[in-house]
Amino acid sequence: MNLDDNGRFTPEPGLALWSGMRAPELLAQREGWEEWLHHDGRPVAWRLVFDARGGRKPEKTVLIATFAGSGGPLARWDIAPWNLMDGDQRGPDGPRTRALREWFERRHGVALPAGGDWGQVDAAHDPHNAVTLVVCNLREGFASEREWQAFRNRRAR
Repeated sequence: MNLDDNGRFTPEPGLALWSGMRAPELLAQREGWEEWLHHDGRPVAWRLVFDARGGRKPEKTVLIATFAGSGGPLARWDIAPWNLMDGDQRGPDGPRTRALREWFERRHGVALPAGGDWGQVDAAHDPHNAVTLVVCNLREGFASEREWQAFRNRRAR
């Protein structure tokens, strides 16, 4: 399984994301990361496009890691295969989110939604950008325990 009970996610050998991770730990694992988002002129998110191994054939995959400010812990990660992420769907739970949930279970061995005290993972569609990704919101990405609990309660419904 590539997502353990502590929220450590290993999309492929030699590449892992975990609660409390800092950007230097991410960037030291592998070459090819590109700065993706900036806040106050400093990078807070990085993107990696790679050929994921482990399936029937390598699969072009996009992984985005976003940190809680410059120097902060990992707040969230997003992942999707290149061929499934772009396109429209009518509502939040449509064919694209279902396809990504199936892909994640097949590729990573975890049925979505999933989560624990460390965070929550599910497929999500952004209708404004017509993009669907598997998104993990980590507990450290929330400003307070109250905000984290409110998020969990909304997801429990």
